[in-house]
Amino acid sequence: MKILHLLDIPWWSGLTSYAFDTIQAHQTLGNQVTLAISKDSIAYKKSNNLNCSILPIKGRKGFEPLLNFFVIGREIFKNKPDWIISHTGSTHWIALALSLLFKIPLIRVRAISQKLKTHWINKMIYQKSSYIVTASENLRFECLNLVASNYKNKIRTILPKVGEEFIAVKVPQPNPANEQNPRSETASEIKDQFHNPMKVLGNKKIGMVARLDPVKGLFNFLKVAKIVQESCPEAEFQIAGPEENITWHSLLNQAKTLGLKNLTYHGFLDSKSLVKFMNQCSMGLITSTGSEEVSRVLIEWMSLGKTVISTNVGSLPEILKEGRGGYLVQPNEPLKMAEKIIQLFQNQNLLDEMGQFNWDLCKNKFSQERFCHEWKNLLG
Repeated sequence: MKILHLLDIPWWSGLTSYAFDTIQAHQTLGNQVTLAISKDSIAYKKSNNLNCSILPIKGRKGFEPLLNFFVIGREIFKNKPDWIISHTGSTHWIALALSLLFKIPLIRVRAISQKLKTHWINKMIYQKSSYIVTASENLRFECLNLVASNYKNKIRTILPKVGEEFIAVKVPQPNPANEQNPRSETASEIKDQFHNPMKVLGNKKIGMVARLDPVKGLFNFLKVAKIVQESCPEAEFQIAGPEENITWHSLLNQAKTLGLKNLTYHGFLDSKSLVKFMNQCSMGLITSTGSEEVSRVLIEWMSLGKTVISTNVGSLPEILKEGRGGYLVQPNEPLKMAEKIIQLFQNQNLLDEMGQFNWDLCKNKFSQERFCHEWKNLLG
């Protein structure tokens, strides 16, 4: 089966990550894949690792989409794919027009937190697509509200997968001999401890994996670190991810203003280094104030058997089970997030049990096999 994917987004994000995972799944299923991708993009540079045919196209500015229409149309006329798969709104109308012209079924993949446009043209484009695949239930409901309930059978949710380098790592079973507090402490008791050093059990490294961008809540991350270190001076906070709209220098200056210590920035890490980094942390922290419709990093923390404390934005509440695999808090509430960290620092068994729950959940729900199977059922 021949499949043509369309991707013109200039940056690397959850959307592009999901698109690449989808392409690899289609290749695993034995399909012949061609990727039409914007040449001036980060994804284009990474596309060499896909081992599929690459069709360079323009971006999304000015008349570039119109030029893309003719380039993609020529490719379809020449190779006659069995499916067209559009990953962005700016390629969706191109895909639909060519789908109708050449009578080829079209799938629109939606894996982005950007608000869905509700005008009648967009509604018509979605309704005339053969299928709509969403990366979360939250996105599925959004699409369902746009196209009306009588189109619900064409909207499918295929949850993202986690890389094999993550899921292959087995988390150790909780050790009953671990020292722990005889009872859970209340939030008010924890607040009283913020200026009194406490005894902390085990690993005290807390990790965050995110690009340096305001939407990731990095300044809240620093506030959380400050509150925790007032109670636990030896707590270490670590960040991994590329600089984007915030520089490490500006973040470090803010940390110095807060009097924060034990803060380390690792920059961008490749997959192997990222697994090592995350494995060295006792838990993962996600402080995002928005976005996160496809939170690859949450699944990666969970697949390594790590407990996660996260804000409840985007698809995060769909994936992280409150009280079982970690905790969810409202955005911009560093005090509550710090309370949860301190609770887990004082209860190693609970920390281990939550990590084990996450590992058990991920090995089936977010596996490569499940991802491929669901795509196979859709493509036929």
